[in-house]
Amino acid sequence: MKRVILWLFVVFLAFGMVGCKEPTVDTTSSNGETNVQSQETEQSKLCGLQNEIASNNKLLGIAYLGWFENDAEWAKEELFKQDYINDIPFVKDIVKYAEYEGYKMYAIVPVDDGVTISVCKCEFDDEYKYYGGEELICTNEPFIVRGNIGDNIPNLYVIAKNGSEIVEYPLLHSGMDGKLANDEGEYYDFTPYSSMPEFDREESTDNEKVATDPSLLDGEWKMISGETDGYQFTAEEEGIDSGITINVAVDVTAKYYSSTEFKNDRFEAELEYMDEVLYQGCGNDVWKVKMVLYSGNFNDEDEFYATLIDENTLLLQHIFPFDGARGVSYCTYVRK
Repeated sequence: MKRVILWLFVVFLAFGMVGCKEPTVDTTSSNGETNVQSQETEQSKLCGLQNEIASNNKLLGIAYLGWFENDAEWAKEELFKQDYINDIPFVKDIVKYAEYEGYKMYAIVPVDDGVTISVCKCEFDDEYKYYGGEELICTNEPFIVRGNIGDNIPNLYVIAKNGSEIVEYPLLHSGMDGKLANDEGEYYDFTPYSSMPEFDREESTDNEKVATDPSLLDGEWKMISGETDGYQFTAEEEGIDSGITINVAVDVTAKYYSSTEFKNDRFEAELEYMDEVLYQGCGNDVWKVKMVLYSGNFNDEDEFYATLIDENTLLLQHIFPFDGARGVSYCTYVRK
Protein backbone atom coordinates (compact mmCIF):
# COMPACT_ATOMS: atom_id res chain seq x y z
CA MET A 1 0.00 0.00 0.00
CA LYS A 2 2.81 2.40 0.91
CA ARG A 3 4.42 1.72 -2.48
CA VAL A 4 1.15 2.60 -4.26
CA ILE A 5 0.80 5.86 -2.34
CA LEU A 6 4.44 6.75 -3.05
CA TRP A 7 3.96 6.00 -6.78
CA LEU A 8 0.84 8.19 -6.93
CA PHE A 9 2.71 11.00 -5.18
CA VAL A 10 5.53 10.84 -7.76
CA VAL A 11 3.02 10.89 -10.63
CA PHE A 12 1.27 13.90 -9.09
CA LEU A 13 4.55 15.80 -8.86
CA ALA A 14 5.44 14.95 -12.45
CA PHE A 15 2.13 16.26 -13.78
CA GLY A 16 2.36 19.31 -11.58
CA MET A 17 5.59 20.34 -13.29
CA VAL A 18 4.21 20.04 -16.85
CA GLY A 19 3.24 23.25 -18.68
CA CYS A 20 4.30 26.86 -18.35
CA LYS A 21 6.95 27.02 -15.60
CA GLU A 22 8.18 29.92 -13.54
CA PRO A 23 12.00 30.19 -13.58
CA THR A 24 14.13 28.77 -10.78
CA VAL A 25 16.27 31.60 -9.39
CA ASP A 26 18.93 32.51 -6.84
CA THR A 27 17.85 35.27 -4.45
CA THR A 28 21.08 35.74 -2.53
CA SER A 29 21.67 39.38 -3.52
CA SER A 30 19.49 42.46 -3.80
CA ASN A 31 20.50 43.02 -7.45
CA GLY A 32 19.87 39.39 -8.20
CA GLU A 33 16.50 39.67 -6.51
CA THR A 34 15.52 42.57 -8.77
CA ASN A 35 16.60 40.65 -11.87
CA VAL A 36 14.76 37.58 -10.64
CA GLN A 37 11.55 39.51 -10.14
CA SER A 38 11.89 40.92 -13.66
CA GLN A 39 12.46 37.46 -15.12
CA GLU A 40 9.52 36.08 -13.18
CA THR A 41 7.28 38.86 -14.50
CA GLU A 42 8.39 38.28 -18.08
CA GLN A 43 7.93 34.51 -17.75
CA SER A 44 4.53 35.04 -16.15
CA LYS A 45 3.43 37.33 -19.00
CA LEU A 46 4.56 34.78 -21.58
CA CYS A 47 2.67 32.03 -19.76
CA GLY A 48 -0.37 34.29 -19.56
CA LEU A 49 -0.17 34.96 -23.28
CA GLN A 50 0.08 31.27 -24.11
CA ASN A 51 -2.94 30.62 -21.91
CA GLU A 52 -4.83 33.33 -23.83
CA ILE A 53 -3.81 31.75 -27.13
CA ALA A 54 -5.01 28.36 -25.89
CA SER A 55 -8.31 29.73 -24.57
CA ASN A 56 -8.96 31.21 -28.01
CA ASN A 57 -8.24 27.82 -29.64
CA LYS A 58 -5.33 29.13 -31.73
CA LEU A 59 -2.02 27.50 -32.49
CA LEU A 60 -0.05 30.73 -32.21
CA GLY A 61 -0.05 34.41 -31.39
CA ILE A 62 1.45 37.19 -33.50
CA ALA A 63 2.28 40.78 -32.56
CA TYR A 64 3.33 43.57 -34.90
CA LEU A 65 6.26 45.37 -33.23
CA GLY A 66 6.86 48.33 -35.55
CA TRP A 67 9.06 49.41 -38.47
CA PHE A 68 12.84 49.27 -37.92
CA GLU A 69 15.41 49.83 -40.67
CA ASN A 70 19.18 49.12 -40.82
CA ASP A 71 20.81 45.83 -39.82
CA ALA A 72 19.27 43.22 -37.54
CA GLU A 73 21.26 44.04 -34.39
CA TRP A 74 20.49 47.76 -34.61
CA ALA A 75 16.83 47.03 -35.31
CA LYS A 76 16.49 44.74 -32.27
CA GLU A 77 18.31 47.23 -30.05
CA GLU A 78 15.93 49.99 -31.12
CA LEU A 79 12.95 47.69 -30.71
CA PHE A 80 13.81 46.93 -27.09
CA LYS A 81 14.02 50.66 -26.32
CA GLN A 82 10.36 51.20 -27.18
CA ASP A 83 8.04 51.83 -24.22
CA TYR A 84 5.31 49.56 -25.60
CA ILE A 85 7.62 46.56 -25.25
CA ASN A 86 6.93 46.86 -21.50
CA ASP A 87 3.47 45.47 -22.30
CA ILE A 88 5.08 42.31 -23.70
CA PRO A 89 8.43 42.19 -21.82
CA PHE A 90 9.23 38.57 -22.73
CA VAL A 91 10.01 39.79 -26.26
CA LYS A 92 13.35 41.07 -24.93
CA ASP A 93 14.38 37.50 -24.10
CA ILE A 94 13.60 36.10 -27.56
CA VAL A 95 16.83 35.09 -29.29
CA LYS A 96 15.57 33.28 -32.39
CA TYR A 97 15.36 35.63 -35.36
CA ALA A 98 14.81 35.56 -39.11
CA GLU A 99 14.38 38.20 -41.78
CA TYR A 100 13.61 38.79 -45.43
CA GLU A 101 13.24 42.00 -47.44
CA GLY A 102 11.49 44.72 -45.46
CA TYR A 103 11.53 46.39 -42.07
CA LYS A 104 8.35 45.39 -40.23
CA MET A 105 9.10 43.43 -37.04
CA TYR A 106 6.87 40.72 -35.59
CA ALA A 107 6.93 38.47 -32.53
CA ILE A 108 5.48 35.00 -33.07
CA VAL A 109 4.67 32.71 -30.14
CA PRO A 110 3.43 29.09 -30.39
CA VAL A 111 0.72 28.06 -27.93
CA ASP A 112 3.10 25.38 -26.62
CA ASP A 113 6.20 23.47 -27.71
CA GLY A 114 4.03 20.92 -29.53
CA VAL A 115 3.40 23.49 -32.26
CA THR A 116 6.00 23.99 -34.99
CA ILE A 117 5.95 27.31 -36.83
CA SER A 118 7.62 28.05 -40.14
CA VAL A 119 7.93 31.43 -41.81
CA CYS A 120 8.60 31.26 -45.54
CA LYS A 121 9.02 33.70 -48.37
CA CYS A 122 5.53 34.53 -49.65
CA GLU A 123 5.05 33.54 -53.29
CA PHE A 124 2.14 33.89 -55.74
CA ASP A 125 0.77 31.30 -58.19
CA ASP A 126 -0.65 31.96 -61.66
CA GLU A 127 -4.01 32.91 -60.14
CA TYR A 128 -2.29 35.34 -57.77
CA LYS A 129 -2.94 33.20 -54.71
CA TYR A 130 -0.42 33.16 -51.87
CA TYR A 131 1.70 30.15 -50.94
CA GLY A 132 4.85 29.47 -48.91
CA GLY A 133 8.17 29.38 -50.76
CA GLU A 134 11.68 29.12 -49.36
CA GLU A 135 11.72 28.57 -45.59
CA LEU A 136 13.30 31.32 -43.47
CA ILE A 137 12.88 29.77 -40.01
CA CYS A 138 11.24 26.73 -38.41
CA THR A 139 10.93 26.37 -34.61
CA ASN A 140 8.61 25.50 -31.73
CA GLU A 141 9.88 28.44 -29.64
CA PRO A 142 8.97 32.16 -29.66
CA PHE A 143 10.88 34.13 -32.32
CA ILE A 144 11.13 37.50 -34.03
CA VAL A 145 10.88 37.93 -37.78
CA ARG A 146 11.35 41.01 -39.96
CA GLY A 147 10.04 41.59 -43.49
CA ASN A 148 7.12 43.11 -45.44
CA ILE A 149 8.08 46.39 -47.10
CA GLY A 150 4.48 47.56 -47.46
CA ASP A 151 0.99 46.69 -46.19
CA ASN A 152 -0.57 45.55 -49.44
CA ILE A 153 1.88 42.99 -50.81
CA PRO A 154 3.18 40.51 -48.19
CA ASN A 155 6.51 38.69 -48.51
CA LEU A 156 6.19 36.60 -45.31
CA TYR A 157 4.07 33.44 -45.18
CA VAL A 158 3.31 31.65 -41.88
CA ILE A 159 2.70 27.91 -41.51
CA ALA A 160 1.81 26.44 -38.09
CA LYS A 161 1.58 22.68 -37.49
CA ASN A 162 0.38 20.64 -34.55
CA GLY A 163 0.19 16.98 -35.56
CA SER A 164 -2.29 16.78 -38.44
CA GLU A 165 -3.60 20.31 -37.78
CA ILE A 166 -2.13 22.91 -40.14
CA VAL A 167 -2.96 26.60 -40.57
CA GLU A 168 -1.21 28.87 -43.07
CA TYR A 169 -1.61 32.41 -44.34
CA PRO A 170 0.35 35.44 -45.55
CA LEU A 171 1.34 37.94 -42.87
CA LEU A 172 -0.72 40.98 -43.88
CA HIS A 173 -1.75 44.40 -42.65
CA SER A 174 -5.07 46.10 -43.22
CA GLY A 175 -5.10 48.81 -45.85
CA MET A 176 -7.49 50.75 -43.65
CA ASP A 177 -5.61 51.24 -40.39
CA GLY A 178 -2.29 49.39 -40.73
CA LYS A 179 -3.17 46.85 -38.05
CA LEU A 180 -2.66 43.14 -38.61
CA ALA A 181 -5.19 41.70 -41.02
CA ASN A 182 -6.69 38.73 -39.23
CA ASP A 183 -10.23 38.66 -40.58
CA GLU A 184 -10.47 34.87 -40.46
CA GLY A 185 -9.02 34.71 -36.95
CA GLU A 186 -6.17 32.40 -37.93
CA TYR A 187 -4.05 33.51 -34.97
CA TYR A 188 -4.25 35.43 -31.70
CA ASP A 189 -3.19 39.07 -32.17
CA PHE A 190 -1.32 40.37 -29.09
CA THR A 191 -0.02 43.61 -30.64
CA PRO A 192 0.04 46.42 -28.00
CA TYR A 193 -1.77 48.82 -30.35
CA SER A 194 -2.95 51.19 -27.61
CA SER A 195 0.66 51.80 -26.49
CA MET A 196 2.24 52.23 -29.92
CA PRO A 197 2.68 55.79 -31.25
CA GLU A 198 1.98 54.45 -34.74
CA PHE A 199 -1.62 53.78 -33.67
CA ASP A 200 -1.95 56.50 -31.05
CA ARG A 201 -4.71 58.44 -32.71
CA GLU A 202 -8.43 58.73 -32.32
CA GLU A 203 -10.21 55.94 -34.10
CA SER A 204 -12.25 57.32 -36.95
CA THR A 205 -15.69 55.96 -37.72
CA ASP A 206 -15.67 57.63 -41.13
CA ASN A 207 -14.05 54.60 -42.75
CA GLU A 208 -16.82 52.38 -41.43
CA LYS A 209 -19.33 54.58 -43.21
CA VAL A 210 -17.40 54.78 -46.47
CA ALA A 211 -19.15 53.73 -49.67
CA THR A 212 -22.68 53.64 -48.32
CA ASP A 213 -23.52 55.54 -51.50
CA PRO A 214 -21.98 54.84 -54.95
CA SER A 215 -21.74 58.59 -55.56
CA LEU A 216 -18.66 58.60 -53.30
CA LEU A 217 -16.75 57.09 -56.22
CA ASP A 218 -17.71 59.98 -58.47
CA GLY A 219 -15.15 62.61 -59.34
CA GLU A 220 -11.55 63.15 -60.37
CA TRP A 221 -8.74 61.33 -58.60
CA LYS A 222 -5.02 62.14 -58.70
CA MET A 223 -2.25 59.62 -57.98
CA ILE A 224 0.06 60.39 -55.05
CA SER A 225 1.97 57.14 -54.43
CA GLY A 226 2.45 53.55 -55.53
CA GLU A 227 3.93 50.17 -54.69
CA THR A 228 5.23 47.50 -57.09
CA ASP A 229 6.79 44.23 -55.95
CA GLY A 230 7.52 45.73 -52.53
CA TYR A 231 9.08 48.94 -53.92
CA GLN A 232 7.27 52.01 -52.60
CA PHE A 233 7.42 55.38 -54.31
CA THR A 234 5.62 58.69 -54.71
CA ALA A 235 4.25 59.97 -57.98
CA GLU A 236 6.43 63.06 -57.65
CA GLU A 237 9.63 61.02 -57.18
CA GLU A 238 8.96 58.95 -60.30
CA GLY A 239 7.65 61.86 -62.39
CA ILE A 240 4.25 60.25 -62.83
CA ASP A 241 1.16 62.24 -63.75
CA SER A 242 -1.79 59.87 -63.36
CA GLY A 243 -5.49 60.42 -62.83
CA ILE A 244 -8.83 58.65 -62.87
CA THR A 245 -12.19 60.21 -63.66
CA ILE A 246 -15.16 58.19 -62.46
CA ASN A 247 -18.75 58.83 -63.49
CA VAL A 248 -21.22 56.78 -61.49
CA ALA A 249 -24.26 59.00 -61.76
CA VAL A 250 -24.65 58.71 -65.53
CA ASP A 251 -22.99 55.67 -67.13
CA VAL A 252 -20.86 53.95 -64.41
CA THR A 253 -17.57 54.37 -66.27
CA ALA A 254 -13.99 55.35 -65.55
CA LYS A 255 -11.29 57.07 -67.61
CA TYR A 256 -7.65 56.52 -66.68
CA TYR A 257 -4.41 58.08 -67.83
CA SER A 258 -0.79 57.78 -66.71
CA SER A 259 2.01 59.84 -68.19
CA THR A 260 5.78 59.76 -67.62
CA GLU A 261 8.80 61.00 -69.55
CA PHE A 262 8.95 57.67 -71.38
CA LYS A 263 5.40 56.38 -71.66
CA ASN A 264 1.75 57.36 -71.87
CA ASP A 265 -1.01 54.93 -70.94
CA ARG A 266 -4.76 55.28 -70.94
CA PHE A 267 -7.98 53.31 -70.84
CA GLU A 268 -11.73 53.69 -70.64
CA ALA A 269 -13.71 51.14 -68.68
CA GLU A 270 -17.08 50.16 -67.36
CA LEU A 271 -17.34 49.58 -63.61
CA GLU A 272 -18.47 46.23 -62.24
CA TYR A 273 -19.14 45.85 -58.52
CA MET A 274 -17.80 42.65 -56.97
CA ASP A 275 -18.60 40.58 -53.88
CA GLU A 276 -15.07 39.50 -52.98
CA VAL A 277 -12.51 41.76 -51.36
CA LEU A 278 -9.94 43.57 -53.45
CA TYR A 279 -7.05 41.90 -51.63
CA GLN A 280 -6.66 39.84 -48.47
CA GLY A 281 -6.87 42.11 -45.47
CA CYS A 282 -8.52 44.94 -47.38
CA GLY A 283 -10.42 46.95 -44.79
CA ASN A 284 -13.14 48.13 -47.16
CA ASP A 285 -15.66 45.34 -47.52
CA VAL A 286 -18.25 47.44 -49.36
CA TRP A 287 -17.01 48.79 -52.68
CA LYS A 288 -14.79 46.48 -54.71
CA VAL A 289 -14.82 47.61 -58.30
CA LYS A 290 -13.54 45.81 -61.38
CA MET A 291 -12.73 48.10 -64.28
CA VAL A 292 -13.73 46.27 -67.46
CA LEU A 293 -11.60 47.88 -70.18
CA TYR A 294 -13.20 48.61 -73.55
CA SER A 295 -10.58 50.95 -75.02
CA GLY A 296 -6.97 52.00 -74.41
CA ASN A 297 -3.44 50.70 -74.97
CA PHE A 298 -3.25 47.95 -72.33
CA ASN A 299 -2.82 44.23 -72.92
CA ASP A 300 -5.92 42.00 -72.80
CA GLU A 301 -4.39 40.28 -69.76
CA ASP A 302 -4.16 43.53 -67.76
CA GLU A 303 -6.73 43.77 -64.97
CA PHE A 304 -7.68 46.78 -62.85
CA TYR A 305 -9.56 46.80 -59.54
CA ALA A 306 -10.35 49.63 -57.14
CA THR A 307 -11.64 50.22 -53.63
CA LEU A 308 -12.14 53.21 -51.35
CA ILE A 309 -9.78 53.37 -48.39
CA ASP A 310 -11.72 56.34 -47.07
CA GLU A 311 -14.06 58.91 -48.56
CA ASN A 312 -11.22 60.80 -50.24
CA THR A 313 -8.69 58.02 -50.93
CA LEU A 314 -8.93 55.40 -53.66
CA LEU A 315 -6.66 52.36 -54.08
CA LEU A 316 -6.11 51.02 -57.60
CA GLN A 317 -4.80 47.48 -58.09
CA HIS A 318 -3.19 46.58 -61.43
CA ILE A 319 -2.52 42.93 -62.25
CA PHE A 320 -0.35 42.49 -65.33
CA PRO A 321 1.59 39.81 -67.26
CA PHE A 322 5.22 39.73 -66.17
CA ASP A 323 8.01 37.36 -67.19
CA GLY A 324 5.67 34.45 -67.85
CA ALA A 325 3.76 35.03 -64.59
CA ARG A 326 1.60 37.84 -63.18
CA GLY A 327 2.79 40.97 -61.44
CA VAL A 328 0.80 43.37 -59.30
CA SER A 329 1.03 47.02 -58.37
CA TYR A 330 -1.00 49.31 -56.12
CA CYS A 331 -1.47 53.04 -56.61
CA THR A 332 -3.10 55.44 -54.17
CA TYR A 333 -5.24 58.31 -55.46
CA VAL A 334 -6.82 61.26 -53.68
CA ARG A 335 -9.61 63.54 -54.80
CA LYS A 336 -8.57 66.56 -56.83
